[in-house]
Amino acid sequence: MYLDNLGLINWANLPNQHFHFDRINMINGESGTGKTTLLDAIQTLMTAAKKGLYQYNAGQDEVSQSSRKRKGRSLASYVLGCDEERYARVNPCSGYIIGNFSPSPEDQGTGPFCAVIGISAELEVTGKQRDARERNMQTLVITGSHLDIQDLMVETESGQKVAASVSNLERHLKFTQPALFKQAYFPRGKDDYLCKLYGTLHGKGAVSSLDATTSAKQLSRFMAYKSLDDVNAFVRDTILEPEDMSSAIREIAQLMRNVDAMHQEAKQIQAGVQLLEQAETHGHKALKLIINEQCASYEQFTRAIHSTQREANDLGVRIRHAEENAKQSEDKAEAVKGIRGKKQEEAGLLRIKLESIPVMAQKKAIEDNIKRLSEELNQSGAEVLHQEQQRQGQIANLENWKQCLSQQEEAVGVLIPDQSTLIEWSQRLEQTCQALTNPEIQVQSWAREGSIPDDAMSLLTPISDLTSELKDAVANTIEEWREKKYTQKQLRKEADDAVESLEKEIDQLERNQLRYPQDTKAALHLLQDQLPDAKTRVLCEFIEVTDPDWQMAIESIVGNQRFSLIVEPDYEEAAVSLIEKFKLSRAIIIQGHRALTQGKGLVDRSIVHLMRIDDPIAQAYISAAYGNVEQIFHFTDLKRAVRGLMANGRSAGSFTYRVSRLTEGDLVFGAAARQRALEAKKRQLPRLHAELKKTSEIERGIDRWVACSNEVVRVALAAAIETMRQQQSSLAREQRVLEQLDITDHTELQKALDELVEAIKGLEDEEKRLIRLASGLVKEAETLTSAQKEKQKEVIKFERLQGLHQGILAGLVHRGAAIELEQLFDQVDDNLEQETILFSNNDSYQGNLVNSIQGLTSKVMEFNRAGINSLQIASASLEPAAPKPHEESVVLTQFAAIKTVADKVEQSLERLRDHVLAAHQQQLAALSEQFNKIFVSNLCHGVYNKVGEGADKLKSYNRKLSQHIFGREHYKFAFEFIPEYRDYYDFFKEVVELNQKSMDEHTLSLFAEETGGSLSEEGQRIFDDLKDKLLGKDGEPVETAIEHLKHLTDYRNYRSYDILKVLPDNHEISLKTNASGSGGQSESPGYVIRAAGLSSALKVEDSASALRMVLIDESFAKMDGPRSREVIQYLSDTLGFQVIFVVPTIKMGTYVTLVNRQFEVIKTIAPHRRGELDTLVTVSDKNLNASTIHGLVGKDQQRIKAHYDNMELMSLLAEFDGEGAHVNEG
Repeated sequence: MYLDNLGLINWANLPNQHFHFDRINMINGESGTGKTTLLDAIQTLMTAAKKGLYQYNAGQDEVSQSSRKRKGRSLASYVLGCDEERYARVNPCSGYIIGNFSPSPEDQGTGPFCAVIGISAELEVTGKQRDARERNMQTLVITGSHLDIQDLMVETESGQKVAASVSNLERHLKFTQPALFKQAYFPRGKDDYLCKLYGTLHGKGAVSSLDATTSAKQLSRFMAYKSLDDVNAFVRDTILEPEDMSSAIREIAQLMRNVDAMHQEAKQIQAGVQLLEQAETHGHKALKLIINEQCASYEQFTRAIHSTQREANDLGVRIRHAEENAKQSEDKAEAVKGIRGKKQEEAGLLRIKLESIPVMAQKKAIEDNIKRLSEELNQSGAEVLHQEQQRQGQIANLENWKQCLSQQEEAVGVLIPDQSTLIEWSQRLEQTCQALTNPEIQVQSWAREGSIPDDAMSLLTPISDLTSELKDAVANTIEEWREKKYTQKQLRKEADDAVESLEKEIDQLERNQLRYPQDTKAALHLLQDQLPDAKTRVLCEFIEVTDPDWQMAIESIVGNQRFSLIVEPDYEEAAVSLIEKFKLSRAIIIQGHRALTQGKGLVDRSIVHLMRIDDPIAQAYISAAYGNVEQIFHFTDLKRAVRGLMANGRSAGSFTYRVSRLTEGDLVFGAAARQRALEAKKRQLPRLHAELKKTSEIERGIDRWVACSNEVVRVALAAAIETMRQQQSSLAREQRVLEQLDITDHTELQKALDELVEAIKGLEDEEKRLIRLASGLVKEAETLTSAQKEKQKEVIKFERLQGLHQGILAGLVHRGAAIELEQLFDQVDDNLEQETILFSNNDSYQGNLVNSIQGLTSKVMEFNRAGINSLQIASASLEPAAPKPHEESVVLTQFAAIKTVADKVEQSLERLRDHVLAAHQQQLAALSEQFNKIFVSNLCHGVYNKVGEGADKLKSYNRKLSQHIFGREHYKFAFEFIPEYRDYYDFFKEVVELNQKSMDEHTLSLFAEETGGSLSEEGQRIFDDLKDKLLGKDGEPVETAIEHLKHLTDYRNYRSYDILKVLPDNHEISLKTNASGSGGQSESPGYVIRAAGLSSALKVEDSASALRMVLIDESFAKMDGPRSREVIQYLSDTLGFQVIFVVPTIKMGTYVTLVNRQFEVIKTIAPHRRGELDTLVTVSDKNLNASTIHGLVGKDQQRIKAHYDNMELMSLLAEFDGEGAHVNEG
């Protein structure tokens, strides 16, 4: 099929007329007249201006130096007649392109038809910006007839003919051309139009969208000139069709990010599961410890009841035996008492007889005195020994006191700061000590010998005097010393508290915990317990100072606000109410809502720029409160600053200066700061230890001094010795008188009395023995009874404790403990007689319980901070303490708190592990499977197949090109893999083959994190590299990675290409390496190859009817005349194409002998202004007789040749005769 004629209405500045074409058609004109406009109309008709299928020639005006910023041509600009940004038609209008096709001599069974494209456009003005806008497009195909431009014109009321409205085209034809309307087909879009157009060209109803698109694209490509300077690029970009995988690549990139995000979420969830499993372990351990301790206590007290009751019963038996024996002894004693009474009566009668004798009465009086004096002497001896002990004690006390004076001078200096007073005390102690330690004082020796030397009093009297003086001196100062002792004790306690506090702070910092002010800590626990959804946290935990040199200064200016509490804005009022209710007045809550909504901007050098803040409310608060504090580097700038801060801690604000009082140990902003604080506190600890040691030593010294002073007593040894010496003298005198009495006449009577007395004494002893025995047995019975009562009390106590722990166990069961109480009690009762116990008390119970609670709290807090799946577990009610097992309310409260947290942990764990993680893993598996499917099907299969199809297409071209003989030669494509792309091709091939193998088993996995991966090591490396690029893990932007993947998925990049010229002897010459480019040598193959491609796309050889037309837009610029003529002749004569080409007027002479019809485009000044234009474009067309023109050209060539031959002959003759010759030509 040939294009018989082209009708244009309102197309650029071309006249509204039909342009009739022949076999070979030439369009010529000067630069900028609009030659290519005519070709663009045909291109629009054949491509429907579908994106990607056409490309308008930029035109002289658009590419000139002065027009670089001008917009390129568009359908709308053509319809409005745009020329150098001025418009021939400024009002909305419609334009039409009418293509009337007729069969070529080669076509069979196909009649004429018409294709129409109508476009409506208008000029859109926005400020100074003017743009031509396309409003509507209508396409039309009429079979069996042609259409005239007059068929699409309507007459206005003024009699002027204008184009029919595109929107009313269907109705217009229906009423004006009903016969044509019946043969008309109005496509539903550009694709439908192209399918219908090329189907009609093939003599069919329609062709596939792919065939239509390929035909249109090849036709447009042939028109657009591309140099063959780069053979590889020519084959790659012109011959091989690009495959757009952008949407698949972006879908893959998005899926990759989604899969990776889900992998990261899965890791986070798995980490949360691990934290909850650890928390669950700690919680179960804590609960088990409590339950076991209560079971052990219950068993312990049950066993105690059993054993104590048995002991009480044994005591009852022993009591009965003791009471029986006591009764027997009492009866025997009573009998002895009767006998002794009779003997005493006899002795009484004998005494009466003896007392009636004077000498015997005197003897009795003297014996009574001796007895009395002996008793007094014993008492005075005991007093002497007591005073001697006092003396020895004072010697030891004074020695200790003197050592205190010499060894603990600092402590003594605190008590007695005055040096003269201290000397007095030293002398007083020394004198007293010398008196006490006089070696001549030998009290023990005197007592053994029974005699006291005469000078004893002179040795002992100074002791009494000096010890009395010392005691009085102590009494005068002891209260002052006691006050100083108390003061020193307080100093030591303060030092001890400081050390203990610092050690706790160090321990907390080593466990990555901060020490908050008391009210802040209490408020934090309160809000976390009472308002868990408020997500209460402390400001300092979310701030880090990025420059260590500014750390102390920034924390100093923030001050105690560092420990402010953050709650979610919706809970601020409730949080403040709780703080007020519990009187935690020093706790601070941040106005998060105000900070988020009313926060101000930062000054240029704000100190906030030196902070990294991980919480949005903390960020807003710090920005609002300290965003206007400038970083100041010189004090002169600080003078002028509204609010400023220097790195050395000096600051200014509110017309005042301040200096930092913060120490390094107080730093809390960030892990690095807390490490600095930890190191500072560790450096401070030895100094505090030294201070504690010093104050402790002083305290011990003062205690020693005061203790020595309290031990001072008056030693009255002289008085005691004197009393004893007087008593010894009186006793000796009485004994001498007794010895001088004569009682020989009354010896018998005295002997009888003595014998009676001896007998009475024996009976008394026996009676006493029996009474003692009875008394002992009674006491034993009483003791045993008391012991039995104590045992019974113990039984009662143990029963109470047993009941207590039984109640606690019942309370634990009520609070969720998994205990079968009746079974437990039966087991304990059945095991009472056995030595092996069922439950043992844990010696480390309290420590282990505290550790378990701390572990539970730590893991829960860590889990809460992670914010996994918005799950939060309140644990503020847990106190890391271990109450005594018998503290029922505390134990039950603690157990309930732990059980609540443990149950919440278990529920959260079950939800996270069995539901969230499982669902997440299912989603991840589904997403991974979706990714695998898309990656394999859309990308790997696509690239792998396209690489193969590319080779097949070039081989198919080679078969066709072998039939296209240009002169005596033909052309073929050569191609080979590029090594760097071979790895990617092998990777895609491996994935495709793995997918084929695993289609039934669904085992293909590209993600090594899931199953270890199915790829080879090299394949996995390439996939991981692609994955890292798509995720931006290699540092490049994701868009760069997508572009890289687009490059990899373009199958045309996998090979290098060459065109070989095949001579008749089959010798092959590479155009890539051997083409000289002379005369356009490398351009001829391009036309031959593109013509073969166009012929294939248009199915010229495969269909009885096909479009046989090529458009060439000034494409012979690099070819000499003979070669360009050969190309035109090849296209027309060899391939049978209708040729429509554009050349500048200056080059038209080369082609006039070939052309059947010539169109000359001329731009002139218009007699009347057309819209905004003052130019007019006209087109003159003429038929050319090629044979006549060829004859005229031949005659001109003979004449010119003869002229130059004559000039050469004259030059030779002049050379022979030495004379010049001058030839004049008319």
